[in-house]
Amino acid sequence: MRREPGGSRSGRRDLALRPCDGNVKRAGAEPATLTTRTTMFAANTYVIRMATDDDARVLRGLGEIDSQAPIAGRALIGEIDGTPVAALSLGDGRVTANPFRRTEHLVACLRMRAQALNAYEATPSLRDRILAALPARYRAGFVTASATA
Repeated sequence: MRREPGGSRSGRRDLALRPCDGNVKRAGAEPATLTTRTTMFAANTYVIRMATDDDARVLRGLGEIDSQAPIAGRALIGEIDGTPVAALSLGDGRVTANPFRRTEHLVACLRMRAQALNAYEATPSLRDRILAALPARYRAGFVTASATA
């Protein structure tokens, strides 16, 4: 709803609540119908974790069911109800997912997690950031002192 100037009983103008144009029913207009259904996922619907050496069989199975080569190297695995249904390679960003499960939301979350991990790994350590902020004469003495210690 939006506020519009309206009439007043006491001679002053006040703001009255009027329906927005989108909420006003027009004569002869058909009611709006939803053509797609949006599914909401709770945060505890899925689990995202790093793949371990024990997950080689799982990655191979996801590759087979998705008709792709299995993901090798560092990867993220997405689980729904305790079952791995999607995996994302951190090396090349390739995704394998179970085509018989609704995994599009999980794959989007896997991509976001991968971007966050890449950003974290690209950020210098706190020590390096503090040293970079110091004047060069202090950095030289600190690096020499820490190298001899």
